[in-house]
Amino acid sequence: MEKLSHKLLGLISLSLGLPENRLSGFFNDHISFIRLNHYPPCPIPHLALGVGRHKDGGALTVLAQDDVGGLEVK
Repeated sequence: MEKLSHKLLGLISLSLGLPENRLSGFFNDHISFIRLNHYPPCPIPHLALGVGRHKDGGALTVLAQDDVGGLEVK
């Protein structure tokens, strides 16, 4: 995940018209966290409350969405 995250940061830099390694210096002494959550399909979806609004504290969050749906990112 760290390798993927560094690649994504490089692509973000390029998309902003910056050199590819422009953001990498900000992450020399970093701490990485990985959290794996699995949410099985809900048998009664109209009764599901879900997780409340929140912010992730890091600089970059990588999310994987399956075909169940329901994940919203703003």
